[in-house]
Amino acid sequence: MTAPIAVAACDPPTSKRDDGNSRALELLSAMPDIVSASLNISVLTECPQCEASIDLMNQNDTSGVDHNEEGGVVSQACPDGCWTTQHQSFKVRTVKCSECCKEFDVHGLEW
Repeated sequence: MTAPIAVAACDPPTSKRDDGNSRALELLSAMPDIVSASLNISVLTECPQCEASIDLMNQNDTSGVDHNEEGGVVSQACPDGCWTTQHQSFKVRTVKCSECCKEFDVHGLEW
């Protein structure tokens, strides 16, 4: 006696009928779907007064200020060349914490 063959839930249904398109359908079903990716960049720091986590890319965290205007933060965070040496010169001036309104500067970038 032959045991039934288990079919995975994600396997496409098969048909016994061959209408000439079965090979084309088989090839199409074997092709993976193509989707795009999304790159999300956060540049995090901490308020020196209240210790709130601040994303320099998020205006809600910086009292409405766009510190990445004209790509300033991203170009420093992802510079050409060797990042380890370039990150020492990373600077964002006059960051204002949305939680306690403390203003401070950010120098250096760890990754």
